[in-house]
Amino acid sequence: MWEKIQFHELPSWLQRKWDRHNFRIEKKVVKVFHNDQYSFKVLHIRDRRGRIHTHCWKRYNHPTKLKYESIKPVIIVAALFFVGFFLYTQPGFFTDLIPKIDPLISTQNIEFPIENSQQGYTGRYKVGNIATDNAGTERMAIVSNNFKGQYYVKKVYLEASRKGWYTMGKIDAIWVSYSQVESQYPVAWSGGIMDTAHIPDRDWTSSGDQTSIQPHKTISTSTYSISSTSTANAQSLNIYEIERQIFSLTNNERSSRGIAPLLWDDRLAIIARDHSEDMARNGYIGHVNLQGEDPTARAIRHGFSVHKEIGGGWYSEGIGENIAEMSTGLVMLTCPSETVRVSNSASGIANAMMDAWMNHDSCQGNGHRDNILRSQYSHIGIGVAYDGSHYIATQDFW
Repeated sequence: MWEKIQFHELPSWLQRKWDRHNFRIEKKVVKVFHNDQYSFKVLHIRDRRGRIHTHCWKRYNHPTKLKYESIKPVIIVAALFFVGFFLYTQPGFFTDLIPKIDPLISTQNIEFPIENSQQGYTGRYKVGNIATDNAGTERMAIVSNNFKGQYYVKKVYLEASRKGWYTMGKIDAIWVSYSQVESQYPVAWSGGIMDTAHIPDRDWTSSGDQTSIQPHKTISTSTYSISSTSTANAQSLNIYEIERQIFSLTNNERSSRGIAPLLWDDRLAIIARDHSEDMARNGYIGHVNLQGEDPTARAIRHGFSVHKEIGGGWYSEGIGENIAEMSTGLVMLTCPSETVRVSNSASGIANAMMDAWMNHDSCQGNGHRDNILRSQYSHIGIGVAYDGSHYIATQDFW
């Protein structure tokens, strides 16, 4: 009998595999798992307003007794009795049998099979490792392991920040034998364990393609990195004042075009500051952190609800994000190229970042500008960090 349960009560590996974000759900998606001990069933269903509801059930599988099982012991006892009686009535049967068995016992080395739950597993790669070839030009992400001779893998590429991974479009993982993976990809990437079950399907740090608000998962992200021709030995500024200045300048850009100003959201600010500090501390610039989390995944980890009703049957299911790093002194902005002098002040840093996002973004399809001016966004959080030479800012939109 099926018992209703919550999604978090599923085994962790089924939670990862059956997460609703792994599927394109038009009306409903049903997933069922069976083995000898239990069964699980998950239903993702989309209502008329576009919201996704998830229902889960479990069932313990008790073997069904056949009708003849109740008389089975009687049949076995009767069969043994008749076999024994027949052997007993055959003269010389036991005396002929025993000498033939004795040499067998004394000369044959009998080995009993040992149960091994990791049949053939070499231990070279764990789930979450990235395996590369000797040249480091091809990589495979180890998504899962059946411990029966196969890895579940995806081909991945190192993003522009060189700290995370992505796939070329949405691809499914495939089962490949241990020997094939380990012979073709013998080197383990030194970055440690990644969340290979949620690898983004493009390089957030180099692509400017923007996703419009659709009745599907939406994440709009853009990164701006500067090239300094001269960096002054500036003292650390008040990062909270830089955040305030960026917030004010962002709403000035919106108001000047008749777009409603954004509301400050402390929860988004915590998410943004956490990401800026992580980038400053670990020396990378990118929307996907070292654990493989994109902006939406980071927001969900902080307990932020990413679902937003826009109206007219439209909704968003994600977080928009802009990132920039900026130093003081002479700085080369690109797309188009321009050398500017950034003063050692909160307003100097904030103005330079806004100038880069609004006016130096042609190579990324003006994704930063689009995020700042997108009317569907109503809330913003901003976080700034300092790594000793550059100020790193994150804008998170919802």
